[in-house]
Amino acid sequence: MLGPATLATRVRRITRLAQDLARVLAMALLIACATDLTPEDAPPEAEQPLVPGQLLASPALVELGTIPCGEFREAEVRLTNNGPTPIRMRVEAEPPELFKLAESVGTVDPGASFDLRLRATSSAGVRPGTEVQGRIRLTENPGTSRERLTAIPVRFAPSGAWLDAPTRLDFGQVPLAAPEQEVVAHLKNSGSTETTVTLGFTGEGEISYAGPEELTLAPGAVAQVPLHLRARSLGTKSATLFVAPSAPACGAATDIAVGANVTGEAVLVTPGAIDFGASDCGRAPLDQFVAIKNFGGSAASWGVSLPLGDASAFEVKGASTGQLASDKVRFVSLAAKAGTMSVGRADEDLLVAVGGAITKVKLSHERRGGGILRLTGAAPLRAKVGAAVRFSVTVVNDGTGDVEVVPVPRPASNFASETTTATRVPAGGSASLELSVTPTQFGLTSGTLRLTSTDTQCAPLPTLPLKTEGYGRATATWGPCLRLDDERSMYCDGKQMEIRLAPGSTPLERLPCFVPPNSPVPECLTGLGPF
Repeated sequence: MLGPATLATRVRRITRLAQDLARVLAMALLIACATDLTPEDAPPEAEQPLVPGQLLASPALVELGTIPCGEFREAEVRLTNNGPTPIRMRVEAEPPELFKLAESVGTVDPGASFDLRLRATSSAGVRPGTEVQGRIRLTENPGTSRERLTAIPVRFAPSGAWLDAPTRLDFGQVPLAAPEQEVVAHLKNSGSTETTVTLGFTGEGEISYAGPEELTLAPGAVAQVPLHLRARSLGTKSATLFVAPSAPACGAATDIAVGANVTGEAVLVTPGAIDFGASDCGRAPLDQFVAIKNFGGSAASWGVSLPLGDASAFEVKGASTGQLASDKVRFVSLAAKAGTMSVGRADEDLLVAVGGAITKVKLSHERRGGGILRLTGAAPLRAKVGAAVRFSVTVVNDGTGDVEVVPVPRPASNFASETTTATRVPAGGSASLELSVTPTQFGLTSGTLRLTSTDTQCAPLPTLPLKTEGYGRATATWGPCLRLDDERSMYCDGKQMEIRLAPGSTPLERLPCFVPPNSPVPECLTGLGPF
């Protein structure tokens, strides 16, 4: 029998063993659950698309069509947990100033669905016809190591009126007591719906507006709003023409500042500023004119120049220098260049020199459109002769308008386009073009990818050189070649030619050989194989 001390000792040992076993089991459980424990500073995974078979979204792309400016449209998206485990979820709409969600989601059980109600608002400030893009951002299992970011794209196009108008009109320098002068503000509805424009005027009495208080402009229509100046006192003159389009207008109200400088000089240069408005690349706005009038008693020399020279966005048509007799007027024709050009606003000074005095006339023109394209990517480095290999290149649109392009690879015997329809490249975005190369001969296969488009272009369409090395063994029938007395000479197909023997090999009397296309050196088979 065991004594009391021995029994107690064994009990303590068993207790310690049980404690050690408990620690081991606790550690194993901690390791097994480590995938559910995330340190506070652990970053979430990068954004990924919806996972097929687990989280499903219907629809996967929310197309809201056309929404009038100032109005909203709602849509529903159903989320379904098609996986075997519950998914905790948080949803947000981006950008929040355009898209709102009516609810947030907690946990979605396996097989369960949840409907999201999305509201999109077409706010002012977006030109009609411009695609607005957003997304529903979903965070699956937030705060855990299994956190996954996914997104459902959303898009719509606003519709409504859009008013293009100059921000300033200037009579320039006007001699005291000169005849009444006139400048014209051009108001254009560049939107998709008719709008009524309310006009108001305030300013000094020498500048006046006698036009209507309201104008109705159809889409694409242009209204000419004249203002007049009667110079009766020296100094600068100012006024404001208030222009407010009615709802649903996407463009904000525009105030036009009007200015003039009445002088005691005998020469008049007017207007002081010319805004050519906005035009697409390749299309020129209407020509404008600067008037130079000599109120003095003798002839004066005159000249006009553009400091930027050939780099200027404008040009002077006709004579740029001459003599101006007393009480005569000279009209100088100006144009905005219509060739290929970068988009954006161009602001320059036209210098008018009369009798040694320089007057600056402000010239402005907004150039817009797509077609400023770049091609990136390359053909595969190597491809087997006779085998087609697919590859892709990317076309990037740096312009302000969408453009559709068609890829045209050349030569067609080697390169082909797998993209069979015109590809739309959005402004500021990019698109992928699928191509293939099939080398027809060994060595370098060269070609070119160019683009064609029926849209207005702001820059020449780019080209991309394509190069691929064709490799492989030519398909041919092996035939015998006779070795001549010279060990480096062979007689094949009725011709004597050089043969390259592998190091350490011995020439044979008869070798099975063939001559590859476009090569003077035959390939021969020995016991060591082809070399």
